[in-house]
Amino acid sequence: MPRRSVLTEAQRLTLLALPESEADLVRYWTLTPDDLHVIVSRRRAHNRLGFAIQLCALRYPGRLLRPGELIPQIPLVFVGDQLETRKNRVISGEAGWLYDVEVAGRTKGIIRTDFHDARR
Repeated sequence: MPRRSVLTEAQRLTLLALPESEADLVRYWTLTPDDLHVIVSRRRAHNRLGFAIQLCALRYPGRLLRPGELIPQIPLVFVGDQLETRKNRVISGEAGWLYDVEVAGRTKGIIRTDFHDARR
């Protein structure tokens, strides 16, 4: 039986769009002291903004950011100002690689990350 779509494509895109109005940003994307503590204590400076944006997007509109998704400047600056970042930039490829190395170090022995050595 084919799946029925409740929403049209336009309705779905509107529902899942990142907020850009000041009222929505203040209501849903204001970081709490607990949020700031987690962001500052568990993230390095080069990926705090990306982590905070992902956290806010998960909170509202309730989804994860897609790989390569462009973040509108308004929410990016709004979150960046809360983190007191001097440069509002999303995680670069190098920063993402450093994060992967950090995660791999924490999960060593739990998750196999050295796939090239698996053939030996």
